[in-house]
Amino acid sequence: FGLGYIAQALARALIPFGWEVSGTTTDPARRDALEKEGLRVFLFDNSHSIMHPHEALGDITHLLLSLPTDAEGDPAFGIHG
Repeated sequence: FGLGYIAQALARALIPFGWEVSGTTTDPARRDALEKEGLRVFLFDNSHSIMHPHEALGDITHLLLSLPTDAEGDPAFGIHG
């Protein structure tokens, strides 16, 4: 969750080694740009579950939570557990 500066750098380093990288953004235009780089991107607004969570999370082997916390902690972990 969270395709900010650090997560994007990690994704760009892993893709050439055959990794399939997915992530989230709040911005539809940014999603489109990141998908052109070969990432699978889902919209997430910190208050609702991502659409189709089984599609997004069903086949993952590693999970990086790389988004800002709020007063209640990590919003992605709080919503998706």
